Amino acid sequence: MKVLFVITQSSWGGAQKYVYTFALNLAKKNDTEVIIAGGEESIGELTAKLQEKGLKFVPLKKLMRKVSLLNDLLAVKEIKTLIEQERPDIIHLNSSKAGAVGSLAARLSRHRAKVVYTVHGWVFNESLNPLVKLFYFLIEKSFAGFKDCFICLSDFDRQAGLTAKIAPAEKLITIHNGLDLPADYFLDQETALNELLDTKPADENRPLIIGTIANFYPAKGLNYLIDTVSLLPADDYKLIIIGEGGLRNELERQIKKLKLENNLENNIILAGNKQEAARYLKAFDLAVMSSVKEGLPYFILEAMSAGLPVIATKVGGIPETIDDGVTGYLVDPRSPGLLAEKIKLLADKELRKRFGEAGLSKVKKEFGLSQMIEKTLKAYSK
Repeated sequence: MKVLFVITQSSWGGAQKYVYTFALNLAKKNDTEVIIAGGEESIGELTAKLQEKGLKFVPLKKLMRKVSLLNDLLAVKEIKTLIEQERPDIIHLNSSKAGAVGSLAARLSRHRAKVVYTVHGWVFNESLNPLVKLFYFLIEKSFAGFKDCFICLSDFDRQAGLTAKIAPAEKLITIHNGLDLPADYFLDQETALNELLDTKPADENRPLIIGTIANFYPAKGLNYLIDTVSLLPADDYKLIIIGEGGLRNELERQIKKLKLENNLENNIILAGNKQEAARYLKAFDLAVMSSVKEGLPYFILEAMSAGLPVIATKVGGIPETIDDGVTGYLVDPRSPGLLAEKIKLLADKELRKRFGEAGLSKVKKEFGLSQMIEKTLKAYSK
């Protein structure tokens, strides 16, 4: 079997982690050949990781995140040529843009292959201008007939696809993200804190460390998380955000303003990008995800694998990962006050320990990598 993965960006995020994890494990099978094609616009960590593992990555010069009729049509031609050269059995598309241009390229190609599309969250469900939402809905609807199978990462997204009548029920299936991280994958707390803060962590009287890993995109709701810190006692809490993105300047301005208004000093740390960012998770005492839109995020599964309690918003597939009051807490999005209340509850060390142990058990039982791979291979063969 030969599988061609197509993804819009190679800069690291949930979709890239999904492609990397699945492609790497697929390539280990003796009877499987894997090719990954991605936008050249942002050659990033995905490319480096694939090359390190000896996997074939084909840069696509015209496949870009930004909508551009000329570039998008040229990307269709580019992908069509690649399909006819490589003649894959499966074309596995990831992200809305790759889903549209990739499926059109597959339909126009002389070579016939099964087209599988993983939905990393429907764009038309995001908080966007109504005309923009309509545009993305029409794109999904128009190109749905060129796809044989839609893999939704959550039951939430599957139901959203059914409600919007994107495709018939038999084409839409749910396969949760899965991962399998060994216990020694994570840095110990002292090492992780030393690297993130460039200072030796203090004793148990130090502030409680709240942490998150996120690209600086509007959907991640980081502005609400930063507002949350201003509602907490300044001496008792510190927030570390690992990540980077276009909103950095805006977030820095927000932090500066809060520091002036609330006498905060170094309570909020923008730590920047980190290679294998999840390895630093044990620097945190608790993990928080403040997204206003999500699919089924790896961050929560990684945090539970690190034995952390998680507080997250009730959006997308997140409620499918957290048992409220058992492994962590669920709160409404855009609600700094509610986030602050739950963070204060987790100042209780014993409660953090109990939630962390329950989360670790849940992720091992319900979100294993082998389960994800097995279900996806079954979708390939249908």
